[in-house]
Amino acid sequence: METLNELARARAVEDGRVQGPALSVRDKDYQAGDRIVCLTNDRHAGVRNGTRGVVTSVDPERGTLTLERPDHGQVTIDTRQYDALDRGYALTVHKAQGMTADIAMVVGFGWRQPRVDLYGDVEGHPRHAPLRSGDAA
Repeated sequence: METLNELARARAVEDGRVQGPALSVRDKDYQAGDRIVCLTNDRHAGVRNGTRGVVTSVDPERGTLTLERPDHGQVTIDTRQYDALDRGYALTVHKAQGMTADIAMVVGFGWRQPRVDLYGDVEGHPRHAPLRSGDAA
């Protein structure tokens, strides 16, 4: 997942969708336009495990970033108090649960991915769920 996220972010930077000052959190830089996911619950930070969103602003001096969630709500995270963040361009099935997307790509590895997971991955998106199979090696 990390490789997919880094490739997607590199493309976003190249296309100008990610720009502005950078804030380094756990050895990763975050900028306005970055897609992120929160990894743990923290009611003081106003986030839950799986909270997703797009960074709308970064203040490196204060160590804060503002995140716009899919419901258009915003939360400002003080990364000195809460640093359980990761890239959110590519997500596991479990992190993406409940998410609506116009286009989704599901990468599976044959017998390793139960059919019930695959059904949940593409449920409700029959026109935009291309399925490919093959050897993952």
